[in-house]
Amino acid sequence: MANRETYYHALKWQLYGTRVCYLSFHPSIQHGPYCCKQIFDGNKLASSLNNISFLNPSTDILLAYYRNLSGVYTTDFPNWPPVFITSLRGTKVKILNYNEEVEITFQDTNVLNASATHPMHMHGYNFYVVGSGVGNFNNEIDPKTYNLVDPLEVNTIGVPKNGWVTIRFKANNHGVWFWHCHLDRHLTWGMSTVMIVKDGSTPETSMCPPPPNMPSCKLPYNSTWIEDFGDSDEQVNKN
Repeated sequence: MANRETYYHALKWQLYGTRVCYLSFHPSIQHGPYCCKQIFDGNKLASSLNNISFLNPSTDILLAYYRNLSGVYTTDFPNWPPVFITSLRGTKVKILNYNEEVEITFQDTNVLNASATHPMHMHGYNFYVVGSGVGNFNNEIDPKTYNLVDPLEVNTIGVPKNGWVTIRFKANNHGVWFWHCHLDRHLTWGMSTVMIVKDGSTPETSMCPPPPNMPSCKLPYNSTWIEDFGDSDEQVNKN
């Protein structure tokens, strides 16, 4: 159970938080330069959030953020799907200010007639589920049905097939946090992203440095998990 201050923050909002995001997710067929052609030929089946199929970088985002390394990720993860149907691969993250109040609506789609219930999991936080429904989210009507009295508090929520879920949370846990579908196949296809919450104004609300004896990963990381469309599971990540 969250502490009383955090709980009442979710209830005091009227219709929207200070940051409102709309996340649409769906499978898609990718081809061309976005699909790691060096491993597979032809079309590829992928998943995405806001039409971005997440590409795992060779350097971890936490280390890149702490050391201010360039070229590992970009901070332009969109609040809205920029191009419908077509997905692009990229390492795009969402930046949040410390203590920012956030509202996110997850919208399931039926692209390729492949709609499913997606268990969306957030690292580093619990959040409040203030609304859900079937069909497409209506920004004028559906917020009026939000439960701001006793919303469910969880860190994973199943977004219904062909439906939507709206969550709220206060970004009061600084750091680098992973968002992803908990269906392993969807996760490895790119239905994930990273949320970076900036430091607060005190040492207690700022990131600690890594320990001096922290070991580094020596194994090469394969960032490509896109499955050949129509092939068997044995083709996944085959190289």
